Amino acid sequence: MVQKANRKKAYRRFVSITIALTYVALAGFIVSFEYCKIHGLKLWSEALCIVFLLIFAAGFYLGFIRTGLWRFIHKPLRQMDEKEFEITSRALRIAYTVFALFIISLLLVFSFAGYSPDLVSVIGIFLLAHTLPAAVIGWTKSVED
Repeated sequence: MVQKANRKKAYRRFVSITIALTYVALAGFIVSFEYCKIHGLKLWSEALCIVFLLIFAAGFYLGFIRTGLWRFIHKPLRQMDEKEFEITSRALRIAYTVFALFIISLLLVFSFAGYSPDLVSVIGIFLLAHTLPAAVIGWTKSVED
């Protein structure tokens, strides 16, 4: 019984770390891409973009696809039982509150800095909005719970 609890705890820790690493890689990719755009393409910054993109892809697969979080959060409402609906609703509420506060802060920083986001930044924000509910579930509870 104790061994099963330890395995479950280690798995939850792995999921949390993988999800966090995915978001760090996404932010790193956007920042390194913007650096390339502003300062001209340099070999090391191009390589850094590729590394961040590969880390993001691996983290997305391990943290969202393989764990079932992506499928869980995108399940049609008609197929959810009461507990799944409650978990999904709570995750959506938390995720979009965090997302709204993040976007408002980001837009304020952009406006004060005189920066206009480009397509890569917009796609990054879209990915954040689309994955954040699954990340909330991954950080707070297991899909198997």
